Amino acid sequence: MPLSTDQFVQRLSEVADPTLLCELLNITSEDILERFDDLLEERMYYLREVFDIDVEEVLGFEEEYGE
Repeated sequence: MPLSTDQFVQRLSEVADPTLLCELLNITSEDILERFDDLLEERMYYLREVFDIDVEEVLGFEEEYGE
């Protein structure tokens, strides 16, 4: 007996690799962020903790190039 749509979506969310899922659905991470703008705004503090970093500083470019 096939899974119901809700059961299938639940299973898919648990086992699918996000990158592969985006590829199969033909969407980008930008598409997701645009669609869930309200969640992005709601969780901006936590997202900034993880993703808002100075890449050059982390990679040590300022030391290497004397910046």
